[in-house]
Order: sequence, then structure tokens, then C-alpha cells
Amino acid sequence: ANIASNVTGSIYCRLANIGVGTTDGYYVKWVDATNEIEITRVDNNAGTTLVTVSQTIAAGDKFGIRAVGDQICAWYKAGAGAWTQLACRTDGTYSNGGFIGLTSNGSTSVGQHDDFGGGNVTSVQRVTAPLILD
Repeated sequence: ANIASNVTGSIYCRLANIGVGTTDGYYVKWVDATNEIEITRVDNNAGTTLVTVSQTIAAGDKFGIRAVGDQICAWYKAGAGAWTQLACRTDGTYSNGGFIGLTSNGSTSVGQHDDFGGGNVTSVQRVTAPLILD
């Protein structure tokens, strides 16, 4: 997601049981006012912060979440710079795939987001063709 200034928001992954009081999964949240990014686990709509890191955030910067196995990682990209992994936490509570999501809240401006998306990361299995002799 591309970050607008004075906005707080989250990118979600592995969402399941979506509903009032039942949502489970993970999210990376950025807080522009405090220059923080956090990884949070959601259990029945209640958040448990797994880690918080300091990160100066500017309009046009990007952030992301990546979940592979039991590793939940927060990523950050300043402007046209390279992606940097900010933090990872091991948490196997929700290991299945699920939905992705995006929320945005702004007290002094309306958030604008682009480059939002997600997908599966799959393992590549080597397939050996049988040897047929004629």
C-alpha cells in the first residue's frame, strides 16, 4: 500500500471467520503520528501486538505484510528505494491461507492507496518424468 500523510491504516492477511466479533488473522499497521509500524494478530476481532518498530513514514512510501509458514513479516519501502524487512515474528496460530484486506483512517486527511494486492506463494516441487525404455 502507498502511504498518504496523517493517515493510520492496516494491511491484513490470512483473514478467516470474517464477521462482527469473529475475525481472525494478522495485520501490519502504520501510525503516521508516532512513526511506528506494528505486526498484530487478530483473535475474534481482538488485536494482540506481536512487535512494534519505529519507522519514519512519508507520503509516497510503501509498506507490506508477508506470511510464509509461521513467519509474519512487516516490510517497508521509502519512495523509490528498495524494500526492507522491518521485523518478523513467529506465530503459527493461523497457518492457512485466507483473505486480504486494507483499512485506512485519517484525522486530517483522506487516505489514498494504490499498489494493493496479494497472492499465494507456493513451493515448487521437482517432478521427475519416468524413464521409458522401448
